[in-house]
Amino acid sequence: MLRSIGISTRQQDDVTDYDDFRRDYFYYEALNQMQQENYDAAFQLLNYCNKIDSTSAAVNYNLAQLYILLNDKTRTTELLNLAIKQDPDNYWYYNLTGLYYAQNHKPYQAISLFEEMMNRFPTRTEVLMTLAELYDETRQYDKELQMLNRYAVIEDVWDELSSQRFLCYLRMGEVDSAYYEIEDNFGDMVQILSQSVNNLAGVNLVLRLCETALKNNPKLSAAYYYSAISMFQIQDEENSLAILADGIEMVPDSIGKASLYGLRSELYYAMGRPDDAFLDYDSTLLYNPNDIGVQNNYAYYLSVAGKDLEKALRMSANTLKAEPNNPTYLDTYAWILFKMKRYQEAKEYIIRALNEEGEKSADVVEHYGDILYMCGDIEGAVENWHKAVRLNSTSPTLQEKINQEKYIE
Repeated sequence: MLRSIGISTRQQDDVTDYDDFRRDYFYYEALNQMQQENYDAAFQLLNYCNKIDSTSAAVNYNLAQLYILLNDKTRTTELLNLAIKQDPDNYWYYNLTGLYYAQNHKPYQAISLFEEMMNRFPTRTEVLMTLAELYDETRQYDKELQMLNRYAVIEDVWDELSSQRFLCYLRMGEVDSAYYEIEDNFGDMVQILSQSVNNLAGVNLVLRLCETALKNNPKLSAAYYYSAISMFQIQDEENSLAILADGIEMVPDSIGKASLYGLRSELYYAMGRPDDAFLDYDSTLLYNPNDIGVQNNYAYYLSVAGKDLEKALRMSANTLKAEPNNPTYLDTYAWILFKMKRYQEAKEYIIRALNEEGEKSADVVEHYGDILYMCGDIEGAVENWHKAVRLNSTSPTLQEKINQEKYIE
């Protein structure tokens, strides 16, 4: 009797072993091609592996990475999810899929996946921080705070995450809790916050935070300082000056008082009250005589007003002693010399200012033109006045100088 035609069990095993060998061989060669950025070759090899064995999670995962390069979102998502299904214990398959969702503006899908990862891979604490970022993006600040706290406890980094918890509490409207997170670093944090706000809601948030700070510490100079700035931003000049007056009375330390006097002097000058500004500049330097930034501003404003030019020159000289290559300080010194009619000396310093990147400043370039005019170089003066225009100068007299080809006070 004829034996039936077929493949024996041993032969089937041999075929399976051979297929596994081919798949592994071409898979590792595909990885090699990917490492060398030969993506076309890698794509062909991985597809060949997939034909041999479509159940390989590793093949599908790497194919997905190539489809990312091809910007094929549908196929990428299918392959990544298939890889997770085929190997649900592989952290990296989950991680790439979650990040891919996040990068493609699907934060809720990403959150769902990372929440699953949090339970499946409890030792991977970086998942908690990724979730915190995603909760922040979707404005789920209470959940973000939970992730931050959980991470901080596990990794023993409670203090390091205080600024992030601070922002969470602020966004949740819990200003008291926000303050306690940064109580020891209030000045730096409220400065960052104040610089970042660009609307009324943000300004009011700074005001509420400063109010909370002053309830807890009525001698905190930074709270008065940034309250005053915020009030000035919303054009409440009267209360801005009032809070500074309160701060000057309450703050005991010299540097704190100096900062408040210094701010009030700047506000007075911006309000068109230069004489009040000059009095406060004197008070600022009484409490902090080494503040070269204040000395530079005070000296420049005195020169603009044409007052106490010898005093202005001494203060400006102090700034150059501290920072001899500062283009702003060099410009101030040159301008004071100009106002004193010491034009050749002024020219030396303004050239130094220009050489120290002052050529990027419309004010410095205009001043150079003014000084050149007084030195008899009318052509050079007009040329630099034109250059100041190109640098977007806001000088009210610049165009008239160009039209008349003469210096105008």
